[in-house]
Amino acid sequence: MNTRVTLEDVRRLTLFCEVEDRDLAMIAHGLEREGFAGGDFIFGQGEPADSAIFIADGEAEILTRLPGGGEVVVARVGDGAMIGETSLLEEGMRTASVRCAGPVTGFRMDRRFFRASVAQHDIAAFCILRQIMRVMADRLRNLNIQIVEHAASSLSRPPESITLAPRARELEQPVSFDCRAFLPILPFFQELRETDIDDLVKLAKIFTLPRGVTLFEEGDDSDSLFIVVRGALTMCCVDGGHHYPLEIAGPGKVCGGDDVIAERPRARGCHSSSETTLLEIAAADFRGLEADRSWLSFRFQAALCDMQLESLARANRRLSHEITHTAMKEHRSIASLVAPKTASSGP
Repeated sequence: MNTRVTLEDVRRLTLFCEVEDRDLAMIAHGLEREGFAGGDFIFGQGEPADSAIFIADGEAEILTRLPGGGEVVVARVGDGAMIGETSLLEEGMRTASVRCAGPVTGFRMDRRFFRASVAQHDIAAFCILRQIMRVMADRLRNLNIQIVEHAASSLSRPPESITLAPRARELEQPVSFDCRAFLPILPFFQELRETDIDDLVKLAKIFTLPRGVTLFEEGDDSDSLFIVVRGALTMCCVDGGHHYPLEIAGPGKVCGGDDVIAERPRARGCHSSSETTLLEIAAADFRGLEADRSWLSFRFQAALCDMQLESLARANRRLSHEITHTAMKEHRSIASLVAPKTASSGP
């Protein structure tokens, strides 16, 4: 097989449909063509992670191991999908396996090329990073949907209803402490320079909400993202009128960023778990920052990717737990039906 990837090959990938040809040429230079047969594993869970694959043709399944043994398909991907994207950002082991559902042609990019592009401030690095953010945003949304489905079926009773106040401008209170001096110690800002933080603060709105206020609901327009400065937010999904908590976001964590990145309505709801100080960046300002090819833009997007990686890891662990819990509940139900018959049988 010819391993060379052409400009025309990359142009067909939907991930890069809005990227200019001069940038696509740089990306094509860092790709290598590979072919796989049906049933082949592109990646194996637990293997060293050093590259990502763009699927040019074919379909594959993403599988993860369960704590009690066995594995489950958590996603299916096809033409144009990017898999193994987190390996471009950090060293580590594969967190899932990828198995071909049929013949697959893929374009492999290794971490060395991506890091070299970053070091040289190549446009290719910006394009790839932006796509990684979007892929992870979609993946996290899908994982959370599965988590709620399994949680709803595995609980003996739904979580108790909670009463929340709708967000209103009159509930937004001024900040009572030196917020700017506090930011550099928060996880999100630790890789940013002081000038970067100053520029972000100029874009942002900073305010404090009391406990029990809805920041946004599922289905709302994704008009901004939030960084927790102090306090905590609860991310949750609603099923059957009940709130299923998915994640608690404390100081330095980002909320609502995946929806803004994916340019879709809110996939989850969010409310203040305590009195919470927030830094809000409007979606329009985020788009402007994303399009800017400055080092601030790159470092900001890299910080968002770090937050996404953490959220994905937590969501994967939560989903594995919920699937195992559901399987155990089903096993007990079957056992309870079979047990009386077994007990009544005899001579």
